[in-house]
Amino acid sequence: MLFLPDTPEPTVNDRTGPEFVPNDKPPVLDGFEPLVEACKAAKTTFRPITEKDVAEANQQLRGALARLDEKLEQAGSNGHAWKKYLLWEVIGKHLDGDSEASLVKLDRVYARFAGNEPGLRLVIFADARRALRCYLETARAVGDHALEAKYRERMDNLIGHLHAYAAAPSANHVYRICQDLAWLKRAHQAPDVIKAIHERFGQPNLHWHVSANLVDTLIERPVERTEPVRDMILETSISGTSETTGLLTARLVPDDDRALIEILLDATADSRTLGRNGPAIIHSASVTSITARKRIWLDANGFGTEPAETEATTQTTTTGIGSTRGSQFVERVARRRVQEKKYIYQSISSAHTEARVDRQLNHEVKRHVNEANEAFQEKIRRPLVWRGLYPDPLTFQTRGETLCMAAMQAGAFQLGSPTEAPEVNDQADLVIRIHESMVNNLADAALTGATMHEDALRKSAHKLLGFVPRPLESHKDQPAWALTFAQARPIVVSFHEDKFRVTLRGQRFFRGEETHPGMNVSAAYRLEIRDDCLVATRQGDLEILPPDIMPGQERKLSVREKVLCDMLDIRFDRVLPETLEGRGFTPRGRLRKIGKLVPFRVESQNGWLSIAWKRAKADTVLTALP
Repeated sequence: MLFLPDTPEPTVNDRTGPEFVPNDKPPVLDGFEPLVEACKAAKTTFRPITEKDVAEANQQLRGALARLDEKLEQAGSNGHAWKKYLLWEVIGKHLDGDSEASLVKLDRVYARFAGNEPGLRLVIFADARRALRCYLETARAVGDHALEAKYRERMDNLIGHLHAYAAAPSANHVYRICQDLAWLKRAHQAPDVIKAIHERFGQPNLHWHVSANLVDTLIERPVERTEPVRDMILETSISGTSETTGLLTARLVPDDDRALIEILLDATADSRTLGRNGPAIIHSASVTSITARKRIWLDANGFGTEPAETEATTQTTTTGIGSTRGSQFVERVARRRVQEKKYIYQSISSAHTEARVDRQLNHEVKRHVNEANEAFQEKIRRPLVWRGLYPDPLTFQTRGETLCMAAMQAGAFQLGSPTEAPEVNDQADLVIRIHESMVNNLADAALTGATMHEDALRKSAHKLLGFVPRPLESHKDQPAWALTFAQARPIVVSFHEDKFRVTLRGQRFFRGEETHPGMNVSAAYRLEIRDDCLVATRQGDLEILPPDIMPGQERKLSVREKVLCDMLDIRFDRVLPETLEGRGFTPRGRLRKIGKLVPFRVESQNGWLSIAWKRAKADTVLTALP
């Protein structure tokens, strides 16, 4: 065999397939005919695999293994245990050999890398696994006279899959296109075709839009501060008390390269002070108008800030002048000098206020930004990067009255969206637009071959949502269950005609101590908004069938299969019930200040799911998700 086999992909019929097939045939998508023509032209550009290709693959493998070795050595005894599991000694003995015997030994190593141990999902292991597979296949391809015929056959398959997708877009067709591209990539063939198809499917598949009103609501707060005054102006020692009142607000600043938020402070400081200059004592009252601004930006690496800028104007009134000696002469001189230098004094006082507000605003914003960055890095970016799940690219913008985020969730052999996201409703405070490729790609990268236990799923849901949704609640009369996902496309969704369809593809099911073979569990839902509630109504019963049923094939289920279908129907009827309702939500933590958000629009069309929320009225009462 030239290449290690593709991940097995059982064919499924329309009733159990992982996507909704619309009644009305979608229009042919533009821009696919040039891709087909490029594939046809590329059929004549086959190039044999050479020893140079093997050397390059070997070098890339050595680099990936060196990076993994460094991490494993840092892990101490746990890292050494991983090396033993991965047959590290075998790698060292046979990496320099290109004989079939050496390659067979490395096949054993690859089988360990391709196992279902949870740690193997980290990107450092995945990089080594892909490099090892590339090396094995490249080494075996040298001198293979059948490779050109296989290449032409694969190009014909790709042309057919592109035609099929253009006529009727579906997740099935995308998956087969991805398999074709992966084969070509590993075979070192048709790089221009691979690039062109990735560009055609290169639209971001996840968008968030947050209104300026929501951002301002999050940041807006009254400012009330009483603090001592200690200053030195014109050789006069100033002491007293200042009371500052004002309002902190925010606005969005247009920026195509990052999200840019400007924090605005509009405040007034009333001060009562006593000044001492030699024997003279000056009692004063001052009013300072303060306008300050500080910008915060957000990009793929986190939050950052720009220095604060403050403008202050001080007006002072002398309320009394005295002398420590009781001298009227001192008082007259002091009064004259105060009057002469009043405007200089006010200018210096304003400058000192500007510097003080700059320091305070920089310090306070920096503290919040550091907390936000720490949470972003620890809870989002770093875990996703380690698992190879961090979107790339991830972009932020501020356009008009909207803060925008766009992300591409797609691995090396996955595709994004072929179309731009639908338009955003201007009345919304929050809009999320998800293409089906985002869900399917993320599930494939994160859940392939993984085992999910009921208890762990409940804990994750509670950590994320703050409560356990009703479909995941435990039932004392039922044994605990678990699911091992399929080795390819563990969860598949499709969004069309205000419906969505989801298929859970199981390799094995566990019920208590019992183990059962895999089944595909599918459900289709219609989406609508009813009285500020997002309602998903299941269309018909759950579809539970073995994964090996071919399209149009009628096969009688065995007794064991029927029993398993009935058992899964009871279990998954709670996970995928007849009705799902989302009555809005209140963000947690610091974001709780935003208040309640209720859905008011939902659309599911042409592979895109769009949900829009707006802030609830004060008297709106929301209940938890079922």
